[in-house]
Amino acid sequence: MDNENKELEFDPTESEDFYNNLEAAISGANEPETDDLPELLLSEDLFGGVEEEEFSQPEDSSIDEELFAGVDAALTEQIENEFGRDTEISSADEEEPNKFVSGWRAIPTWTKVLVGVIFAILLSVGLLFGTKGGRKLVYNVIVDIAFKDLKVDDDDKLVSISPTPELTVTISPEPTAEAIQSPDTTPEPTTDPNQNPDTTPEPTVEPEVTLTPTPTPKPAIKIMDDEDVINILLLGEENLFNANRGRTDAILVASVNLNGGPIKLISFQRDLYVSIPGYPDDKLNASYAFGGSKLIMSTIEQNFGIDIDGYVKIGFDGFETIIDQLGGLRLSLTARESEYLNTTKYISKPEERNTVAGYQDMTGAQVLGYCRVRFVPTADGISNDFGRNYRHRVVLQALFDKFKGQNITQLRSIMDQCFSYVTVSSGLDDLAKECLFAVVENKMFDINTMQIPMNNLYSDPKINGKDVIVANPENVDRLQEFLYGDN
Repeated sequence: MDNENKELEFDPTESEDFYNNLEAAISGANEPETDDLPELLLSEDLFGGVEEEEFSQPEDSSIDEELFAGVDAALTEQIENEFGRDTEISSADEEEPNKFVSGWRAIPTWTKVLVGVIFAILLSVGLLFGTKGGRKLVYNVIVDIAFKDLKVDDDDKLVSISPTPELTVTISPEPTAEAIQSPDTTPEPTTDPNQNPDTTPEPTVEPEVTLTPTPTPKPAIKIMDDEDVINILLLGEENLFNANRGRTDAILVASVNLNGGPIKLISFQRDLYVSIPGYPDDKLNASYAFGGSKLIMSTIEQNFGIDIDGYVKIGFDGFETIIDQLGGLRLSLTARESEYLNTTKYISKPEERNTVAGYQDMTGAQVLGYCRVRFVPTADGISNDFGRNYRHRVVLQALFDKFKGQNITQLRSIMDQCFSYVTVSSGLDDLAKECLFAVVENKMFDINTMQIPMNNLYSDPKINGKDVIVANPENVDRLQEFLYGDN
């Protein structure tokens, strides 16, 4: 008991030391090195009976108020995050729901799928037609579809006329003048004049007793080439006798500059006297009879110094079909041209020999007849083969104008009907893709034309009994400048 009473006794000295220590701890006098506050172990009844005023913080206390303010702000923010904001959002949703979300949820699933498909299609169309890369892809697909219907030429399988062998010295009787005379290497097939007036052979002239002197060898011509200029040879074949090869009375070159500018169209006279690789000099169209499309390409390159990248060949039947599928062509005839077409068999269908003078819509058979006329001058007074070549250029210009006015569906129908009549060189599809892209992107909708030989730049002698046309060398310079410019 005594011990218990002793422990409960109040010692004023100890109490005074305790308060001093407590005051020092509060004032930071004995602040520990760490940032943690000291742990005070106080008895629960230590402050019993003592009024609150006695232990209130003095006004001049130096307790770190900023520390407690930061803690208070952190607690406030945490409470708002956990309870306040969710409560506000929940209350806002209950008061005013999102109309867009509600409306979208109310739309049927199949409608959402349909909208997605339509959006994807519109996006694809925008990428295809809104960018150069997309448009180029579309053009490539169109060309690939078109070339499925085209025939690739197999000229290598056709029988070619062998070159004239070199003369060898042999012991034999002296040949006569007729034997020495070089024969006509390109005799045009004959037929009934009443059946087809255009196939009537030209009047034959008996060769003179004296030999025609051999022309002086031509100097080598440098072939111009530009990777941005694509030249395509266009051949119109008249094969009325179902032979391996017919005659190419229409010989033209279409040129496209990939950097822009007008399309250029050059027509070559079939009677041009040229050097034919591996064969005797002869008329230009004789090179086609000798070796087909590839040989006539090489002949033009070596005689006129231009690079030919490929060729397109079409016969009479295909030409008529293409024009009929386009709905005909609007052309103008002179009174003499109209009368000539109506009274001859140049128009293959008798019921269509009803042309009139002036502008009119002409059928495929009528246009083909117009292209073949050479014995009646044009409205500008151009006669003979020059007049016929002029008509070729007029028709091709009209064809181009008609084609560029068609939509994709119409062009696809024309391709299905007509391209089976067209024969092309191998690899022409890649060139066609480049040309189509350049023409559409650069809006190349004009055509500049030229004829070879040019006016007053040729002579028309008779060589080996044939009427031929000899082009002045200046034609080469003019042609190269026309196609390649200053380059």
